[in-house]
Amino acid sequence: MNTPTIGHEEWAVELEARRDWRRDRWGWLQHQARQAPSAALVGLPLALALALALLFGNDYILRVAGTACIYGVLAMGLTLVVGQAGLLDLGYVAYFGVGAYAYALLASPQLGLHTPIWLALPAAIGAAMAAGLLLGVPGLRLNDDYLGIVTLGFGQVIVLLALKLDRLALPWAGATLDLTGGPNGILGIDPPRLLGWAPATQGHWLLVLAATLLAVLALASRVVDAPLGQAWRALREDPLAAAAMGLPVTRLRLLAVSSGAAIAGLAGALFAGWQGAIFPVNLDLSLLLTLYAAILIGGLGSLPGALVGAALLAALPEILRDPALGRALVYGGGALALILWRRWPGAALLAAGGCGIAIAASLATQADVTLAGNLALVALPIVLAALPLVRRPWQRLGLQAFTLVLATFAWETRLAAEPGLARPLLLGVALIAMLIVRPHGLFGRQRVTVV
Repeated sequence: MNTPTIGHEEWAVELEARRDWRRDRWGWLQHQARQAPSAALVGLPLALALALALLFGNDYILRVAGTACIYGVLAMGLTLVVGQAGLLDLGYVAYFGVGAYAYALLASPQLGLHTPIWLALPAAIGAAMAAGLLLGVPGLRLNDDYLGIVTLGFGQVIVLLALKLDRLALPWAGATLDLTGGPNGILGIDPPRLLGWAPATQGHWLLVLAATLLAVLALASRVVDAPLGQAWRALREDPLAAAAMGLPVTRLRLLAVSSGAAIAGLAGALFAGWQGAIFPVNLDLSLLLTLYAAILIGGLGSLPGALVGAALLAALPEILRDPALGRALVYGGGALALILWRRWPGAALLAAGGCGIAIAASLATQADVTLAGNLALVALPIVLAALPLVRRPWQRLGLQAFTLVLATFAWETRLAAEPGLARPLLLGVALIAMLIVRPHGLFGRQRVTVV
């Protein structure tokens, strides 16, 4: 047995060494992820997931994988606008809608046109870019919140047009034209056909969507690494300094918005062909919130992060539809987080969670626990708000244990059996918790602001 030297505490040195090793290991992984090309970093896992989905997935799994691809394309376009150029564009989904409806009008019985894909797809992308320029020319002189308000209004205008342009008056014809189908949307959209081949199954569509995702990733990576991407980042960090350096600020903003709009228009056209229809409800605010959540989870400005965030937000709501899978995910993830957090406080909180499950299981034999579950849901945010106010360690640990018991009781009595209520709550809590732990996201770089 080694004898400790005077003034040298071996356990403290070993503890610091373990902390440094963990910190260095995570830092090394982050460094390698940042240095690797985006296409190589994401392409291999994407190819593996695609192969597994095609080999073992049913149509439902293939549909979820296709949704993840659409979200990924949209998230990359939004990353160029928000993460690279620093523009708060809250009307981004409008470009998606313009591309979808433009393709639907050109390739459906709505106007009696069945335009081939090599004409309809560029036209849809061009229409989305035109919408971006239409918004960009008068609006990009605004900054921050003002730009967000203007773009959000533009997005709502597009939704209203999709709802109301089913009775477009034609003065020269004395009749009305059903342009968008109103709330019923446009049906019977032709699938893209190239060289005589058209995707006919969900597996075929997944191949098309995954190929599009990889192509957009490769192109966006080249743009981000090019001088244009460096100019966007300079504009994001300090618009005044960028203007003083002689950078064309307005032109850079227009390029960012039009590039994001082109990617969104491409995603909209593919989505319309994949779904075979397009409805105004596909352009609602939930899609915008999902895309912003995806780029926040992945890290602003990170293309691989945007894809990871999009995949998580496409898969997690579907996993939480099944109460059994939801329980496994919530309890497994919570137990792992508590074990990795700290040894003894984590074990104490884990025991408290088990007590909460036992209490909920015992009360489940009663006739009705709805009232108790509702009371727990109301009390939970109050207790969470009180947590930061407690300073003493043991009092804080006790309140955390009570919070965990309350949360598990609310989950077992109310949330597990109602996925429609549980999914948004759990996703919101997970997003808030992750942003507290890593404000810069999974793949984002930590930024230091000097004031």
